[in-house]
Amino acid sequence: MWLDGLVLPAGAVPVDAIPEGAHFDPGAYVPPCAPIDRQNGLWFIPGAQFAETRNWLIEHPSAGLMVPGFQPWPEDPQVGSAMMSNVPARGSLEGIVFKIARADGGVAIRVEIYAFSDETVCRTPPPGTQWGGPGMG
Repeated sequence: MWLDGLVLPAGAVPVDAIPEGAHFDPGAYVPPCAPIDRQNGLWFIPGAQFAETRNWLIEHPSAGLMVPGFQPWPEDPQVGSAMMSNVPARGSLEGIVFKIARADGGVAIRVEIYAFSDETVCRTPPPGTQWGGPGMG
């Protein structure tokens, strides 16, 4: 359902391979829950700017979800990739991770979706800690 409700900037086209020049943030979300439905997709936006794309995604959450605590960024040529999320509620361990990367001629977006079922069970975090949600570490 979240993949169907995905909101991407105008001009985003699905691609089968990572666009030339794109280097995504190597961070990976490993939910402390199972079973979990995982889906992903990859898009390229020709002519797009990195910060403009990230900021657009912050302002336009997908599928009725929310953007937890991400602030808009100015364009900075030193920053070439970022990760952010859309979640059902603050503290949620399921949702959509957006990985955004500069690419030759535009911006690449990798989407990773982590959705729970009625059977999903989450481990209890160690005392005094909490799990980070999608895109939050």
